[in-house]
Amino acid sequence: MAAAASLLPTSSARAERYNQFDLQPIYISETGHHLKGNFQSFWRQHRNGYLLGLPITEVEHDNNGRKVQYFENARLEEYSEYEGTLLEVQLGMTGDELIPQEEINGFAKPFDDITVFYEKYGGFEFFGYPLSIPLWRGTDVYQYMDNMQLVTHRDPEVPEYLVPSYKRFLTGRYGNGFSKLIWPGMTEALPLGRKAVQETDINTKGIPPDPHAIILTPNIMDNKKKIEVNLTKQTIIAYEDPLVVLETTVSTGRDTFETPIGTFPIIEKVPVMDYRSPFPQRYDYTAPEVPFNLRVRWEGEFIHGTYWHDSFGKRISVGCINLNNDDAFWMYQWARRGTPVEIKR
Repeated sequence: MAAAASLLPTSSARAERYNQFDLQPIYISETGHHLKGNFQSFWRQHRNGYLLGLPITEVEHDNNGRKVQYFENARLEEYSEYEGTLLEVQLGMTGDELIPQEEINGFAKPFDDITVFYEKYGGFEFFGYPLSIPLWRGTDVYQYMDNMQLVTHRDPEVPEYLVPSYKRFLTGRYGNGFSKLIWPGMTEALPLGRKAVQETDINTKGIPPDPHAIILTPNIMDNKKKIEVNLTKQTIIAYEDPLVVLETTVSTGRDTFETPIGTFPIIEKVPVMDYRSPFPQRYDYTAPEVPFNLRVRWEGEFIHGTYWHDSFGKRISVGCINLNNDDAFWMYQWARRGTPVEIKR
């Protein structure tokens, strides 16, 4: 079974990275709560809450003296390692606490499509063990993990303009076993954090913003964003200086179609577009309905989603930077026109 390897930093590396920075508090106006310190670092280093959701409480101490904070989909906990010399943040076991007893299965394993998602986003280190067998509700499949509850939509709602691209994604999977390709929204975390605070009657009422906090907006920290592509390692890293908020593998240009080295600003965002060879006499190719495109150079290079291969980590493109579809979707939403893209060896 092929599954994308997790590129999340190890727990100790995450903790060391937390302690290097004194982060300014962020205030989430939708929920009326803050992101501070190590909890903010963890949230931002995991794609700005892509899996965790928004904070629904402030940081508080639980009955064991640990700092905890509830998010829409999970609970974060902070504890000391190595006799108090290193602070670590991890997910609390809300799934283990909330799963109905009749659904517990000691021999559970992730459901097919959930497996791909589970492995890509951290596997056991992030989600813990699967606790339940897959539970079908209509065309959706639900499954409890130690720390979260996941659902995969076998018949997801896809915006009309993306339907042709989604159909190509479905038929573009190839080979035996499961592809690394994931379509954004096919699998997602459910609001287990909200369920946990309801079960324990924890107060989620919002509070006024800290006068020193940054109010979260779609443009927050745009001037600190940077994308780095490493042609040797075949990786892409998105930074919100100084934090890494996304790190994953890519496919860049093969021999005779090398991706150019240099620093270029993103100059255009195109949700779906067709690609055709500008030199058909040299190499003729077409790639219709490609999703989530960020133009890096007017000459033709883009960062974009990919439905026709899952060979990320290998140089097989004709100059563009190929991304897994869900990574491309995240990057498309996160990046702005003018965000610098540094391409290096």
